[in-house]
Amino acid sequence: MKKIQLFAAVLLALTLLAGCGIMDGEMYSVTEHKLTDTENVNSARAEEVADYSELYAAVLAMVEERNETGTFRFTANYSGDVEQDVSAVCMDIPNNTPLGAYAVYYMGSSLSKYVSYYEAEITVTYKKTAVQISSIREVVTMSVMNGQLQEIIENFGTYFAFETSNSRLSAEYIVSQAQKIYYENPGTVLAVPTVTVSVYPEESVNRIVEVNITYPENTAVLRRLVSDLQERTEEVSDWFAAQEKDQAVLEICRYLAGNVELTALSESHWSAEDSAYGALVAGTANSKGYAMAVKVLCDALEIPCVVVAGRYGNETHYWNIVTIDGADYHMDASKFTDNGGAASLFVSDARLSDSYWWDTEAYPSCSGELTYESVSAQQQLQDPEDGGQADENSGETDPETPPENEPPSDSGEEDA
Repeated sequence: MKKIQLFAAVLLALTLLAGCGIMDGEMYSVTEHKLTDTENVNSARAEEVADYSELYAAVLAMVEERNETGTFRFTANYSGDVEQDVSAVCMDIPNNTPLGAYAVYYMGSSLSKYVSYYEAEITVTYKKTAVQISSIREVVTMSVMNGQLQEIIENFGTYFAFETSNSRLSAEYIVSQAQKIYYENPGTVLAVPTVTVSVYPEESVNRIVEVNITYPENTAVLRRLVSDLQERTEEVSDWFAAQEKDQAVLEICRYLAGNVELTALSESHWSAEDSAYGALVAGTANSKGYAMAVKVLCDALEIPCVVVAGRYGNETHYWNIVTIDGADYHMDASKFTDNGGAASLFVSDARLSDSYWWDTEAYPSCSGELTYESVSAQQQLQDPEDGGQADENSGETDPETPPENEPPSDSGEEDA
């Protein structure tokens, strides 16, 4: 009996000397852990967290700063299961938060247990650059997004990312808005951009929307063309600036018909002939280039004008709708020579040839009282010495003969 008691006493002494204990059925070490120099540095940098919400916020801030590693110390009275919470945060942020879904490729962790606390090291592999993450904008309204997208496209930007909760800012809307920007700003946007949109997370009210933009021509070339076009637009629009709006529109139509070679429209690829540059600088354009040139000149003269995308016969065709004294009229400068002024300028919906087709709900209704004949007659009354040659078929002013205040043909530049 004494031997048994002695053995137990020895065993107890050895246990105490070894610094080990048994608690809740788990063997654990209570030997003082001496930190290495590296562990001392990491421990000093560790951020303390007291519950899951603090851990979540700290890891998310780490992603916002695009840090690849972060060390987090769990307080002794941490509220929650440390192992489960670390695992949960590494799954939740990359999959369920806008920034995590957008920026994080993979998030991993390692957990260390010390005498009275845990430390977790979380590592992140990113799929976005620091510049991309820092460039994310906050967009609340559609008008703000429209303005920012236009600014990016006009400056030939290729990337745009924003955070929003506006459900109307869908991928479809953004793509259509890029098309709209192209048609409304032909003086600064010569080629329709190709826009692809990604959403992070895909099914979420709060999300990051990523917009990638490409152009059908080298952006350095496009910048040069825009610069040349703006210089030319200022020069040409000055010729018509002193005229009444209806007279200016008439002279714009005559000028383009007399100075721009009309080419066939190609829908398979972009060329300068699709743009106002082709018409005003290079002197060669298809119906789209004609319509864009009309829009550019009308904008410079503050005459409301839109580009119409429709059909003429069985082919895709472009023309304009201009607004004079609050009334809207069709204007097809590219058909002015072939079809005559009466069929091409100051035309109402009712008088437009059956050869034209357009989405009537997408464009203003044209029902003004002006006609090509009335505007031409008024011009001759104002300047009887500037009547031009008569058209044998219709008695209209010959569009090939410019009035005295119109500049000579300027189509000598090569197409880009």
